[in-house]
Amino acid sequence: MKNTTLKFFQAELAHDEKLTILAIAIVIILFIFFFVLLIITICSNPNKNKKARESTRIYILYLNENKVRYFDKNKMNVLKEFGLQDFYQQFDKESIENVKQWVSNLFSNKKNQKLFIEAHIKINRYNSKEFVLLEATHINLEEKIIHIESNLLPRLTSTSNKHSGRRFIISYESFSIRFSALQSLVKKHGICCLFRIYPINSSVSSCANNTLNALTLRCVNKITPYLSKNRSLTFTGVNEFVILDSLSSTRSQYLQIVNALVRRINMFLATFSLNEEYGVAVGAKFIGNEDVDIKSYISKCRELSIYAERNEEDGIALYSPEIANFDYNSLNYYNEIVSLIHNKSLRIYYTPAIISNSAEVFEYFADIRPYGTSLNFTQVVESAISNNLLASIEQIVFQKIDMLFHYNEKVVLYISLPILQCIVENDFQVRVSHFSLCLNQDELYMLENETINLEDLLSAAKKKGYSLALSFTSVPEAALEDSILKHFDFFVFEGDLTKNLKMDSHIQANLRMMMNSYQTYNVPIIIKDLLTQADLEFALASGVEYLLSQAVSLPSSVFEKIDSLKSEKVMSLYEKLN
Repeated sequence: MKNTTLKFFQAELAHDEKLTILAIAIVIILFIFFFVLLIITICSNPNKNKKARESTRIYILYLNENKVRYFDKNKMNVLKEFGLQDFYQQFDKESIENVKQWVSNLFSNKKNQKLFIEAHIKINRYNSKEFVLLEATHINLEEKIIHIESNLLPRLTSTSNKHSGRRFIISYESFSIRFSALQSLVKKHGICCLFRIYPINSSVSSCANNTLNALTLRCVNKITPYLSKNRSLTFTGVNEFVILDSLSSTRSQYLQIVNALVRRINMFLATFSLNEEYGVAVGAKFIGNEDVDIKSYISKCRELSIYAERNEEDGIALYSPEIANFDYNSLNYYNEIVSLIHNKSLRIYYTPAIISNSAEVFEYFADIRPYGTSLNFTQVVESAISNNLLASIEQIVFQKIDMLFHYNEKVVLYISLPILQCIVENDFQVRVSHFSLCLNQDELYMLENETINLEDLLSAAKKKGYSLALSFTSVPEAALEDSILKHFDFFVFEGDLTKNLKMDSHIQANLRMMMNSYQTYNVPIIIKDLLTQADLEFALASGVEYLLSQAVSLPSSVFEKIDSLKSEKVMSLYEKLN
């Protein structure tokens, strides 16, 4: 009995020992499993190094000194420096020469030179290459200094491992090749879709180029899981991108994918409370074998996106016979404005107004002339207002002028009330004290929009630091209130008030009357449009203290000083005639 009991306890102990060992083994296995799982999760986390992969870096290139300074926007206090060649060597072999040529062209004043370029940059830390979008944001032609904003696009990821390491955001050139390959197919196969991020109304204060560019990049980041070798993307502007989809061959297939993409973008906008400020519109056209180049396709898609914005509840428009005859005249203007903004195709010429007794420059009057478009600047402004793009136009104007300032130059800009509102509502980050904003008296006199409080608007502009001027082209039917006129720092008499001044006694009488009336405000009065030497001499003999005449100085693309011989002649005439 005793031996039997002992054997029983021995068996029980052995059994318990086995259970203990088994439990320990299970715990160890579970620990190893969860540890491995943790490592895999960390290594495969698509958000790893997110800041590095989505970072925006600012480069300042000093070409005369062969050096580059740079900082990341998320670490603006950390400024680093390296050589110009080191800057170029960041890019892969195929991109180096393209970037060098692009930088060189920016200083050559070539017509239609793009301010954007696509390139691949080497990320040594991860032994990879990433796609970047470079934008020239500021150029100092005289000192050969250029500011470049580099947006590192995110590595494309998806829930599927098959997308790992592939890049489906491609250059415009590669995109064109793929488009041509699809177009060569006998049957309709594939579709071209243009996505456009647009400000919903003109009150949006952040609709300048840089903001739209950054927002567009973020939207693209949200839809990269849908990209593949058969669905590639390229950028065509600061606020738009195009997707080439070779898989969609029917309307239902197209609507399925594009609705998914639009939902992702709208969810992103709503998450950051941007859905009331910005929207997304899509225009698309199936690719056929007709003899139409990619630019024409993209242009048509852009028109369709505008149609969708204005006429479709979901913001999506697919080319069809029903809308093929839509009146696109206004849209053509839009396309020209978008192209102008993208290429910053504005030339500005400056003519100095001088102080008569010293022949010193008082202020430079700016003449803004678009190029690469059929529109004049007035038409550009009108179209920009109707398409909620005015802030982008003004941003270009201010930046182009601001980069030329050296010392105490001041520039007069002719503006309308909508432009003044845009200026007051936006922060263009320029040297405000260098700008004088000139309104037309007729526009103020004809002001019927009671929603605009003119005094408040003028006061707001003054508080921002702008000087104000008021232009008269004829004798007004009625004078403005003193409460309005007191806001202006100087007056400008031009047009019918000054043309042919020497020969027309009626004009002479009107000018004297106007000068007597407005001298009471004790601010400078500038006499413009003195086209001939005779007009100039008559103005000097009449005691005009401030004037602008092409007999003294012609318009120039830079701030030119008055020729010394002409300066002496003006001063001599003023002294002799007075």
